[in-house]
Amino acid sequence: MTTHHIRLRGRASHGFTIVELMITVAIAAILLVIGIPNFTEFVANNRIVSTTNELASHLNIARVHAIARNTPVSICASADGTSCGVSTRWDTGWIVFVDNTGVVGEVDGSDEVLRVYTDANSKVNILGDGTFLRFGPTGAVIN
Repeated sequence: MTTHHIRLRGRASHGFTIVELMITVAIAAILLVIGIPNFTEFVANNRIVSTTNELASHLNIARVHAIARNTPVSICASADGTSCGVSTRWDTGWIVFVDNTGVVGEVDGSDEVLRVYTDANSKVNILGDGTFLRFGPTGAVIN
């Protein structure tokens, strides 16, 4: 039996050369410089969309419960998640509650809290004209 030996010309490759490594690092740096500002903008836009969807969802929940229960349901701005605030800033959170007794637009002892949203670290500013919104049994906004 005859054995054949194949001989390769040159040296065997054992890794990157310094030039290849420098080119790879340069390309990676260029991609990072281009990509990071776009990623930051993507995260900010995602935060805005997420908070907007959360508020719209809770407004819809308040309206649906007002219709289903045939009683007023309110949503109010809240910084602590337990009581309605006097501020028109909605970015720290809000409360959805059945508002059929006591002071209108305030969570009283007998009001049933349906949902609470709190985000003390919100980077999205939500400002409203009032501190609460109240839906009547027909689903329309009432005072």
